[in-house]
Amino acid sequence: MGRNLASLCALIFLCSAPYASAAPTLRLVVPETLQLPNGGVQPVWAVSGTDGPAGLSIEAVNDGDGELSLSVSGGAAAWLTPSISGTAPCSFDGSRTCTVIAVAFALAGRPDGVYDGQVIVSDANAVDAPQRVSVRVYLGTNVPASLNLYVPPVLGRTYKVEFQTAGGPAPFIAKTSAGSFLSVTSSGLGSPRSFHTHQVIGTYREGLPEGANDGSFTVSGSSFEADNRTVPVTLHVTNAPIASTGVSKIEFFTNEGVAGPHRGVTRFVVLQNNGNGTLEVSGVDAETVSGGDWLSVQDLGDGLYQATANGDGLAAGLYEGTLRFNSNAVNAPSTVTAVLTVEAAGGPELNFHGVVNGASFSPTQPLGPGLIGTVFGTNLASSELNAGVTPLPRELGGAKIMVNGIEAPLFFSSYGQVNFQVPFETPLGNITIQAMRDGQMGNSISANVAVRSAGIFRIGIGEYGIITNFTQGNFPLPAALGAASGLVTAPARTGDILVIWCTGLGSVSPSVETGAVSSGSPLSRVDSTPLVNFGLSVFPRIVTPDFAGLSPGLVALYQVNVVVPNMSTNDRLPLTLQFADGRRSNTVEIAYER
Repeated sequence: MGRNLASLCALIFLCSAPYASAAPTLRLVVPETLQLPNGGVQPVWAVSGTDGPAGLSIEAVNDGDGELSLSVSGGAAAWLTPSISGTAPCSFDGSRTCTVIAVAFALAGRPDGVYDGQVIVSDANAVDAPQRVSVRVYLGTNVPASLNLYVPPVLGRTYKVEFQTAGGPAPFIAKTSAGSFLSVTSSGLGSPRSFHTHQVIGTYREGLPEGANDGSFTVSGSSFEADNRTVPVTLHVTNAPIASTGVSKIEFFTNEGVAGPHRGVTRFVVLQNNGNGTLEVSGVDAETVSGGDWLSVQDLGDGLYQATANGDGLAAGLYEGTLRFNSNAVNAPSTVTAVLTVEAAGGPELNFHGVVNGASFSPTQPLGPGLIGTVFGTNLASSELNAGVTPLPRELGGAKIMVNGIEAPLFFSSYGQVNFQVPFETPLGNITIQAMRDGQMGNSISANVAVRSAGIFRIGIGEYGIITNFTQGNFPLPAALGAASGLVTAPARTGDILVIWCTGLGSVSPSVETGAVSSGSPLSRVDSTPLVNFGLSVFPRIVTPDFAGLSPGLVALYQVNVVVPNMSTNDRLPLTLQFADGRRSNTVEIAYER
């Protein structure tokens, strides 16, 4: 739920004609050689010393009216050089004509390693433009030259490193190690795949001596010749601290010319001790390769560090740096690569598919009339603000969100995220959404609106929902989580009354004006009451709630009040809302104790 979570928690406890568009609509068809069926990045393998593979292309087609007028770029990645190579019958429908975008690389002379970039396809007048296709290249190989693994002398403790090999038949991996500490797991053994993922695991076994224990594994039979190599592996068994950052790379994004608080963007790194003893950090160095001192880091205590990239004064481009954590760990120093992408100056830009249900954040769930929605993008607002008045304002921090041409009420605005209410009068079906900042209109993206789009808010701890126990006056979470998070928690019990906080449950009677608070007398009840499904198993407990409707005194926030049935004890009991038409909310969890 992002920035709205704290405000919502506080609130809980304090308590037209369709818009026609004749614009073209951009659709990209990306081959599996660049993008996986689930939308993930398909790595490309390139031979050392060459520019990289040729013949890769993306198709662009107009699903709207008018004509596309496309431009393409590789963004800040100078090694990525896409171009429009002409038109051809579409691969998915020969009766239609697609614009072909050739994806080329300029990698010759660059060192081996992992290169990440984006092909940006733009049209200032098209809906769903620009679109960005992520590209990842493994220049040389992704198989490491050597590995050092670290474990304490505790039976069964492991240290894992992952790498990938190129597509085709699965390669054969042979391994040797003293004391059988080394294992390698692989995906898709015995079957061709677009690529194969492998995990090298070092495990402490009984009798392994402290110090260095040597082994190796050999990759053979990969379709990419450079993958086929022998990798020396050393497992260090030690009683010293073992530092882990959990991530090897953090990325920052901002725009050229951004001023004020948005010129600095932050990421967080957690430094943990996976070994014995006490991890003592002597300092953290932030170093940059170019662009000056744009990278800094702050120790927030308890192993949490805040890294900040300040893009003030930087021209559009790609900047690299490193965070180095110096400590008494046996594997010190621990390093994290930092990459700052500064986009060219411009107006507000919404991400393609960047509007979601503000509770579930599902990329495939439609919107619904009256829903609390969230849009993501860049340059959306000139300041970070929460709406402090009702009815909700239609402009906040310089930002406006246009839903089919209608200004939507806003809950929260920031540089990269705006939380808004979908107007109740929004028609069902396909709509367009735009952002405006300080009078400058941004791009248009498409969305779909259904009769309802139920979403239960999450509390930010695992999959636990924002659900309050009216009977006990707490959250139905395990007691241990409450101690760690500062919340008052305890498992729910049979007969307790739970209040489920959600959005998108559809029309209500009596109706409420868009952006206005709901009345407590009379209550606005939903026109179609959902059932509450506890368990989601073969024999779930399905309960009719005592109340489902808009929460009095709040905007667009629904509450469902339900009595807890008798069930089996479960610290992670699934819960969802289901409607007679088959629609369901996202699934959250509660803790229950019989």
